[in-house]
Amino acid sequence: MTWHTLGPSAGFPEGVLKTAAAPGIRAGLVVVRDQGVLRALRNECPHAGKPLDAGEVKNGCITCPWHAYRFNLKNGMNVDDTDEMPAKVYAVRETDGLAEVELP
Repeated sequence: MTWHTLGPSAGFPEGVLKTAAAPGIRAGLVVVRDQGVLRALRNECPHAGKPLDAGEVKNGCITCPWHAYRFNLKNGMNVDDTDEMPAKVYAVRETDGLAEVELP
């Protein structure tokens, strides 16, 4: 696993969904600061493969704009249908004013 720089931490304000390219992840990432913590998920709904970046963040979840499934930002679990695959979540850290994501 290696750390990949997403950009300056200040570029990720609270509640604003941002997309980021990530080596080896075709769909890229959707990154959001929620309750002060930076979170990153694969920008792809596991239900139908649609992008999550047009969704909404509320109560610690991102809602897929296509089918309204809600995915927990911490663990990717689908809170509406636990039988569905979870969204892929990546570890994020902030060091020396930079946001970084851990990638395989």
